[in-house]
Amino acid sequence: MSSEENPNLRTKINHSGNAPIENREVPVNEFNNTSLQEAVDQKLITTPDTTEAVHEWSPSQKLETNEKKVSLKNKMIAAIAGFALLGGGVAVSIGASNNQSPPVAEAPADPTENPTEETPITPEAPAIPEVDAPLTVESLQIDAELLSNPEALNTVFVNDLITAWSNEGATPENAQAAIDSGDGLIEYGSKIAAESDQVFIDALLVDDWESNPSLVRWVDGMRKAHGETLALYFATSFPDITPENIEPYRNGAVSILFESSKLNADGSIEIIGIDSTYNNQDKNIVGENPNYQVTVGDKFAVSRTFAVVDGTVKLIDMVPGVQVQ
Repeated sequence: MSSEENPNLRTKINHSGNAPIENREVPVNEFNNTSLQEAVDQKLITTPDTTEAVHEWSPSQKLETNEKKVSLKNKMIAAIAGFALLGGGVAVSIGASNNQSPPVAEAPADPTENPTEETPITPEAPAIPEVDAPLTVESLQIDAELLSNPEALNTVFVNDLITAWSNEGATPENAQAAIDSGDGLIEYGSKIAAESDQVFIDALLVDDWESNPSLVRWVDGMRKAHGETLALYFATSFPDITPENIEPYRNGAVSILFESSKLNADGSIEIIGIDSTYNNQDKNIVGENPNYQVTVGDKFAVSRTFAVVDGTVKLIDMVPGVQVQ
């Protein structure tokens, strides 16, 4: 292939030698001044409709996702750390609030007296059933016939109802709403807990419970435990953000020993037994904060008195739990 001098460009350009003139390369000395936008408008060139046509992800979107995950993780860690600042240690209020001392008077009988054949054990945490039906007073009430079986009554009250109260509202939907809200998880947990606390109170306690200081103390403890349990459930519900959260936090109580029962002259039943707290902190990050004292496995001797009121069993009195070994 030969070449010749181009006097306009002062460079060498190739041509097609002796090829027919219509097929020969011709130097271009004039240029089209069409702008990029005009070329696009005239469909002389095409562009992809979205960045996804070229990239699998948009850098700005990826950065936003990572920043959001870091922010949410910090929010979850702050919720758990916040309980340490409050002096908390989340446990179901079997007897009274953790920060209050139980009355000394009318303490329940020493569990070592009149021993039964059963031996207290630390139970495994039972599974908490998911209930699709709406929560109502009627759905929580205890049938009057159960008063004739004190041991079964105590088991239902502790294992099922106290545990259900503590975890009511612990749902994936509420966890997502808590994260999306502008509230802190502790504040949001208390807010959700308050929506169902009164339903449990109306179903399980006698109408004039507020006149009994022991019941007031227990209800206050249950409200506190409920709100804190929900906050920790919310904080541990997103394993994609914090893989250590294998299971969201749960908290509950279980009756491990039925000690005795006594039929009173007014038809009420006093039941003494030993209850224990439990949670699943070994499957999430709740127990990782060294400043946060989580109560688990504590055992309490508790005296509760039940009576039939308007066809259902109600808690009418209790002696707050005395911790036992």
